[in-house]
Amino acid sequence: MRESSLRDAGAAFGISIRWVQSTVDERDGPRRPAMPPNEQCPNCHRLVADWHVEWYKTEGPSLYQGLAALDCPLCRQPVGFQGGKIGPAPPGMPLITRQADQAAEWAASQAISAGGTLQAYTSVAGAGAQYAAYWAPQEVVQADAHRRPKQGGP
Repeated sequence: MRESSLRDAGAAFGISIRWVQSTVDERDGPRRPAMPPNEQCPNCHRLVADWHVEWYKTEGPSLYQGLAALDCPLCRQPVGFQGGKIGPAPPGMPLITRQADQAAEWAASQAISAGGTLQAYTSVAGAGAQYAAYWAPQEVVQADAHRRPKQGGP
């Protein structure tokens, strides 16, 4: 993967190029395991189609290193990620929640078929629908509104 592509990918999600390279390029050491899709939450036992770790601002490395827990989009309980596997979060582990602004940024470029907005993505059938109640409706509207002015800029 070209460095400019890595830089663009990292900038889109607010992470450094070194972190992107370490998840993509084996030359930097062992590859970090990907967050597995279609995994059952260890708390509510419902299937989560997509854990959307790209919706965290800068906490991705902490999640992948097992230093923080993500929350299930369906039951909001803490979920651990260790050794490439979803499981219960250890007691006392910090819980990190997804950011609506980050999700709206992602939706603008990755959910085009759903309308390119977080509101549309969470309203259509599929993985996005599991996040329909994750944020208050006004948070989603505001996140999409904050995203719109940036679309036409450099």
